[in-house]
Amino acid sequence: MDRHRTPEELPAPAKPMPGTPALLRHLALVEDLDRAPPRTLRDVSGGDDWDGRSVDRLARLAGGLDALEGLDTAPLPLAEPFDAVGIDDADLPAVQAVLHALHEYRPPYFDAVSRVGRAFTPSWLQGEHITIVHRLVARAARSGLQHWHRDPRRMAAAFVWLALGGNWAMGRASAVSAQDIWRWYDVSECRGLARRLCVKAQLGSLYVPDDEARPLRDLQVVFGDARLLQSSFRTFLVKSRDDMARSIVLDDRRRSSQRPVHWVGHGQISFKGRQVRPLWAFKAPSTTGRTSVMVALGQSTDDDDYELIGLSVPDARLLVSLVQDAVDAPSNSGTTRGVHTDRTPP
Repeated sequence: MDRHRTPEELPAPAKPMPGTPALLRHLALVEDLDRAPPRTLRDVSGGDDWDGRSVDRLARLAGGLDALEGLDTAPLPLAEPFDAVGIDDADLPAVQAVLHALHEYRPPYFDAVSRVGRAFTPSWLQGEHITIVHRLVARAARSGLQHWHRDPRRMAAAFVWLALGGNWAMGRASAVSAQDIWRWYDVSECRGLARRLCVKAQLGSLYVPDDEARPLRDLQVVFGDARLLQSSFRTFLVKSRDDMARSIVLDDRRRSSQRPVHWVGHGQISFKGRQVRPLWAFKAPSTTGRTSVMVALGQSTDDDDYELIGLSVPDARLLVSLVQDAVDAPSNSGTTRGVHTDRTPP
């Protein structure tokens, strides 16, 4: 789908003619802009501006532009059972050992905590989190176990780190830290193993922080698959998507309202400009040695309420000709109806 063209992208006449022909060409461009529907996420995607980069980043997190547009906030199945379909039979014992360590292992201090009536189950063994962990283990197992560590507890810790790190569920803004995972499974730091597993088993991509105005704080990996994204993280993506779409439409409306010339409907055109008076004109050499004509336009030079423009001598003569043609033309000739000004003289 083609993106709607901005004024800078629209083709300009090879040799614009002054006066009415040039005005008519400009009005044709304005009509094309005013009658075009508001831009969408697809129109913005791929652009090198802030909007384009922001949309592309959201699409990468969701798994593509189609996935971003269709993203919802419905929770994943809670505690979904492990699906062993597609896993080599020879690999099943090693996979079952990881699952056993994942669910059944308890740290040395756990018995002491349980004896005082404080039974505890980590958040990653419940609800949507354990569903995501199960899906990651199954996907990695289907690609083979050549990249797996021989210690099932280290593998369990690595899968938990990936599941939480790809869903904003671990770090400064969350109740769980990476150290909680290492302590629970009684292993040393497993980030390196988790990252290698993520890349080698094609579970996702490693997240590289960027310089966008809204950084993704503690996101460690990018799954790019809504089936691995917790509902709370998808809620963030959906809100960001909707805010972005709304911002694009509002920005288009703002730019349209600020254009000095635009269509107002029923064949009428609005010209918006500041009404001024010619105050004085002066011809003098410029700093480059070429003769220039300086023209002061505004309300008064007493309080500096004027604007000074410089023209070459040929352009000054052209300006005089254009103004004379406009003065001699019949009033309200059809293309100049609905003239508006930002400010009128006192």
